[in-house]
Amino acid sequence: MAEGWEITSMLVGTPSLFALESEITEAYERLSLRGLGYFVIHVNGMAFGMKDLDATLLAAAFDGVNARILRQGSHVAPVLENEDAYALAVAYSRAIYLEHEESELFFGMQDEQFSKLLHANEIIGRRTEKKDSMMEVA
Repeated sequence: MAEGWEITSMLVGTPSLFALESEITEAYERLSLRGLGYFVIHVNGMAFGMKDLDATLLAAAFDGVNARILRQGSHVAPVLENEDAYALAVAYSRAIYLEHEESELFFGMQDEQFSKLLHANEIIGRRTEKKDSMMEVA
């Protein structure tokens, strides 16, 4: 562990609405690693991520949040700007990760078109492969 570092836990926001939670259980001097711990996102009282003390190296999560903050206001899709953020997150989860009818529309778009719109405008970060389901923290 890097000298001067201590185990740090942080919760920013209101979990019943939206919050980011992280904990560093072991810090590293290498900036590309930063620390070992977990990073969880809370939306409407549900927590998404893996809340284990050794779930991930935190550099990518912290750098991703920082990059989004720096781009604040620039990652928008005008056709979706008046839509509810939670509804968008649920639609994205269904379109990308969950089984759905081929004819199902997401804000008037097929799943692939909806996904491309979110990725092209950097509303969603890197494109991921389809998964069987999203992981929700118990």
